[in-house]
Amino acid sequence: MGTSIPRNPILFSNSRYFVPFVGVGSGIPRALQSAPNLRLVNDVARELFIATIKRPETT
Repeated sequence: MGTSIPRNPILFSNSRYFVPFVGVGSGIPRALQSAPNLRLVNDVARELFIATIKRPETT
């Protein structure tokens, strides 16, 4: 696992009061495990991180 750097320190420090999970830095591995069709894009030039989960096909 890499280094966890919160983008919003105020939100991060208060999240323990309203988010039931406390696994700091484990979000991406957990997301990949639960959604194998997850597409992650780290657009450094535009300072964006984009996560796209494609909906299942319906018939």
